[in-house]
Amino acid sequence: MPEPANSPTQPPAPPDGKKSDSKAVFLGGVFVLILALAGGGYFIMSRRASADSGRNRKAAVSHAAATPPAAVVQLKPFIVNLADTDRAAYLRIAITLGLQKAWAQQGDSAGSSPMTPAIRDTILGVVTAWQSKDLLAPGGKAKLKEQILAALQKRVPDAGVIEVYLTDFLIQE
Repeated sequence: MPEPANSPTQPPAPPDGKKSDSKAVFLGGVFVLILALAGGGYFIMSRRASADSGRNRKAAVSHAAATPPAAVVQLKPFIVNLADTDRAAYLRIAITLGLQKAWAQQGDSAGSSPMTPAIRDTILGVVTAWQSKDLLAPGGKAKLKEQILAALQKRVPDAGVIEVYLTDFLIQE
């Protein structure tokens, strides 16, 4: 006995071209899904790698901070004009420097050394380039300390500055 055309054992034959079109759409969708997953994996891994390098940098900074400096020098306070263009802004800042080794004191007051003028000049150059809003922003003081330290290590390497401490900080607008 012949089987009916719509028997459950055989699927109905699709019209010409429809089967190959749906297969192509399905394969294209799978391809797009694979690309999206690969891109997401790359994004996650790159974020994790940058976070790990940030942790390593913070660990190095905290390790340097964990080792106390051999000596500290308290500089006389600075009162400077900030780089605000819309209004006058002033900063009073006192800085203490952490040193690798003690300076041979050749003056009569703390912070007096033949290097002191170059140190003060370097600090003034860095601080006066800042605007008050940037200093007051989250992380502003930390960035200022990093800039001062980098500038001192570059301009006055013989000073042996390894840490910058802000001991007084007041902005007046």
